[in-house]
Amino acid sequence: NRPTIQQAIYIGIYLNRQEKILLEVSDNPSISKEQLAKKLELSVSTIKKNISYLRSLNLVEFVGPSKTGYWKVNN
Repeated sequence: NRPTIQQAIYIGIYLNRQEKILLEVSDNPSISKEQLAKKLELSVSTIKKNISYLRSLNLVEFVGPSKTGYWKVNN
């Protein structure tokens, strides 16, 4: 059951977004979801979905209160 070309492209785009998010929060741990969306030219809901997935894999977490906290990328 190989994926179709469209599915493979979608998976590639999805992973690429997540890699970009991880790079951005590594470079700027205090960046907000809104700032990420603007910088990556994505919607805030897309950022939230991708961060939720990254959190489910324990790759990223937000430490502290929402206004003064920071992102921590786990290795």
